Amino acid sequence: MQGGKVRPIAYASRGLRPTERNMANYSSMKLEFLALKWAMTDKFREYLLGNKCIVYTDNNPLSHLSTAKLAATEQRWAAQLASFDFEIKYRSGRSNTNADALSRQHPPDLPDVKVMLLGTAMPRALQEALGFETVEATQAVVAVLPQHTTAELCALQQADPALQDVLVFWKKGQHPSREERAQLSSSTLVLLRQWDRFVERDGVLYRKSLRSGGGVFLVCVL
Repeated sequence: MQGGKVRPIAYASRGLRPTERNMANYSSMKLEFLALKWAMTDKFREYLLGNKCIVYTDNNPLSHLSTAKLAATEQRWAAQLASFDFEIKYRSGRSNTNADALSRQHPPDLPDVKVMLLGTAMPRALQEALGFETVEATQAVVAVLPQHTTAELCALQQADPALQDVLVFWKKGQHPSREERAQLSSSTLVLLRQWDRFVERDGVLYRKSLRSGGGVFLVCVL
């Protein structure tokens, strides 16, 4: 929310894999469900896990997911989404253009890149002998989410109403008592469920998350 309006902070989109392009097996609802599953369990997992969110879709059947009869594949996807706290709401395509545009805006035709290895340099004479063409490329990393310093993260956490109470107990090194929990907000109680996964680094509270391929990474709690 910014200036009283809901504004996007990140976009994500991907094309269909070969096995997903068989429309006989993938209805429009199933394709939308696949996109939802990918976005939540893969692309934005570390930002959504532990937080309540609302999913807006222009696919009306998907908005009734909780009561729909699901086949085996969809049941497996639903099981993967069970860890998330979310609600699906229908929004017409005309009112959902900021997301709908991603599926309609195709990239311009680009020249094919045959071979490009980072840090590999070949003498021009050898390139010509092998029939290679030189490709000029610039390596870049684009951040789609805001970047903050450690001091800024500390300030943001201290200013968050739900986190303020969590930090009080975290600094004490003890869980709140039953009486204390009764005085806490629902948002604070949701965060406290992650207590055993919290880690503090340079005064900033992080949550340990598991990578799908193995390993652990830290996500700032905000």
